[in-house]
Amino acid sequence: LRETRRRNLCVGEACRLIPMPPNHSTAGLSLLEKRWPPRLPLWLWTIIKSCVSFGLLGWLALHFDWAPALGALRAVPWYVAGAGLLLMAQSQLLAAYRLQSLLAAQDIRVGYKYSLRLTFVGLFAGNFLPSTVGGDAVKVVVLAKAGYGKAASTASVALDRLINLAAAAFLLPSVVTLKLLSAEATTVL
Repeated sequence: LRETRRRNLCVGEACRLIPMPPNHSTAGLSLLEKRWPPRLPLWLWTIIKSCVSFGLLGWLALHFDWAPALGALRAVPWYVAGAGLLLMAQSQLLAAYRLQSLLAAQDIRVGYKYSLRLTFVGLFAGNFLPSTVGGDAVKVVVLAKAGYGKAASTASVALDRLINLAAAAFLLPSVVTLKLLSAEATTVL
């Protein structure tokens, strides 16, 4: 055990560590000098985050019109649905690798597991936040709070979004051509 404890003293943007005696009370300190928000145990944060996640998923499930979705799902063969799910999972795994590479280009070294987690957090938040960039904003905030810098985090996530847009624009002519060809094939039959 150390003889002194350290606590964060944050006033505005300037934060510094101050050595504290072991039995020091914070009763006489102002709100700016006390740590806010108070630090909670990791297990409690896990429970809170899980409750919020399940609450949001429950809200989404209650406000979703299940009848048309289930009807459309029944019309799709199981192997096509399975292949679609596998391709979707693969695309998210590749998106996480792309994000990791873009962050590494900004000298932000994160592991693949962390970038995969960021990808899924962004996807989850994008279901609830307004606009199409809500999930990207959450990624930037998470990276900035982790100490990786706002500018580098924003640049990496914005470039990731631009690469997604370029890929969609590149694939659009192929999809339209395939759709037109399949429409012609059904009219000929």
